[in-house]
Amino acid sequence: MALNDHAAILQAVTNCMDGYIWCMGKDLELLYMSGKTREMIDRVYGTSFETGDKLLEKYALFDPQGAQDWHRLYQLALDGIPQQITRHYHFAGQSAIAEINIKPFFYNDSFICLVCSAREMSDDERSRKKLEVLETRFRALTENSLEGMAFMNEREELTYVSPSVNRILGLTPEEMLGPFKWEEIDPDDQVALRGSLMEIARSYGQSFEGLTRVKHKSGEWRWMFCRLTNWLHDPAIHSIVLNFTDFTDRINHAIAAENSEQLYQSLFHTMPSPIWVCSRKDLSFLEVNETAVKSFGYSRDEFLQMTAFDLRTEGNRDDLMRVVREASSEPLRNKLRRHIKKNGEVAFVELVVEPIVYKGKEAYLMIASDISNTLRLQHTLMKERVERQVAITRATIETQEKDREIVGKELHDNVNQMLATVKLYLAAYGSAPHVNEELLNKSRIIIDDSIEEIRRISRSMVPPSLGEVSLKDSIEELTLLIPLSRKRIHLCLDQLNEAFISDALKISLYRIVQEQVNNIIKHSEADNVYIRILQSDSRLDLRIADDGKGFDTAARRKGIGLTNIINRSLTFNGRTVLNSSPGNGCRLHICFSLRGTE
Repeated sequence: MALNDHAAILQAVTNCMDGYIWCMGKDLELLYMSGKTREMIDRVYGTSFETGDKLLEKYALFDPQGAQDWHRLYQLALDGIPQQITRHYHFAGQSAIAEINIKPFFYNDSFICLVCSAREMSDDERSRKKLEVLETRFRALTENSLEGMAFMNEREELTYVSPSVNRILGLTPEEMLGPFKWEEIDPDDQVALRGSLMEIARSYGQSFEGLTRVKHKSGEWRWMFCRLTNWLHDPAIHSIVLNFTDFTDRINHAIAAENSEQLYQSLFHTMPSPIWVCSRKDLSFLEVNETAVKSFGYSRDEFLQMTAFDLRTEGNRDDLMRVVREASSEPLRNKLRRHIKKNGEVAFVELVVEPIVYKGKEAYLMIASDISNTLRLQHTLMKERVERQVAITRATIETQEKDREIVGKELHDNVNQMLATVKLYLAAYGSAPHVNEELLNKSRIIIDDSIEEIRRISRSMVPPSLGEVSLKDSIEELTLLIPLSRKRIHLCLDQLNEAFISDALKISLYRIVQEQVNNIIKHSEADNVYIRILQSDSRLDLRIADDGKGFDTAARRKGIGLTNIINRSLTFNGRTVLNSSPGNGCRLHICFSLRGTE
């Protein structure tokens, strides 16, 4: 069947149909238009359309926006999606509502045309359509509303419940219809709600609003803000209308905010540091905690009449003036300041200043840490450190003088006498050399002894060093050089590994052993002396003990021997323990850490 045959059939069929009919091609050109349609267009727009006309181009001359809407509808229909719309028209002082259908027409899977029709709706149809629209809108509002709605009749039966109840209470409308379930209302609220229902039922239009706890399907009690309105006398409604909104989150937030405020007040007033809140505009105090009141001597009322400037001396306010001028919103931390207390006492404080909003006002939260005692302690520690250094220096000088005295005595009492003897021998030999040959030989022997004596004194004064005599050999030689009379020395140096000991620490160890052994010889009256060095990867223990008469460690000592020992151990962070008592000998224990003893 040819296309012309289709057009003839369409023309014949559409002429027999009621309404307005026209057909469009793929390019939206007019293929056919019924006589009734031509007559209507001519009457309304004063123009006519012929076959092949671009319908939308001519229509755009009368209504450009309408032409765009029609183009969209036609395009959707060309894509295979039939269109049905309702349009309002105004012409000749009258209005009409038309139902329009646009459908694609195919034959043997080939597109033929768009068949478009429009028919004017009757009043009943208009009412029905309007009612359908209203019902659709009402359904959309009730389903998506955050508020629930229900109708209750005189017998306390729910005749309608909005779908939004499912989101609010977890129930379907069908589960709530029927007699009102009072058991789902909190027992404490039932009496008040019943009384309100009875009250509003007495007069038309009366309402009640209030909070009521309602059980959720999960068993949780939820806070509902309810509004009950009497519409029983309205024939269209004839119900008490219940509107309810879930207020649980709001109430919980309010409770949390109240608890937070109470917690803030508790923390604010019990903090151990002085805290103020002051205006960012002029630094006047807005709030103060109890610690600040106790620390600075002002009452809370006095503080609230003051500004931060009142806590500063005249010459110590420049930085506060800068803060006010710049209205800084940046926090200030660990600022050391001098504050004046009510009694005139100066307190050194570290301040942390944080910008906040307090009761709707821009403010600063100021937290002060009183470090006056800390500064005093630091000053005391510094003074003690200086005094300790002075003591160490004095002890060092005294030790040097003592060493010089020992050397002087050794040279005077021993070497000097020996050399004087040699001088006499040589003088005698010079007067009669052929007679006094023996004096020359004695002089040689005495000179050799003098040289050896000087070497002994030198070894006792010069400490060991790397590359020369080892620490172990030096300690062993030290015990042999010192005249010990009947005393016995017991050495245990087998665990000594000098590869892990610095030269400086070796010197200190040698001097400590030398000093303590000298102390034992001079004062202890001991028969046995025990020297032991225990060494591990991280520590070294030096122990020196004797079985002498001991002494009272609490008694004041005149010598500086033990002071020198303690000072030498402190130089290398050593810990010194001295145990002794009368009749029980003496035990010296020094522990060094081998880490960081360079």
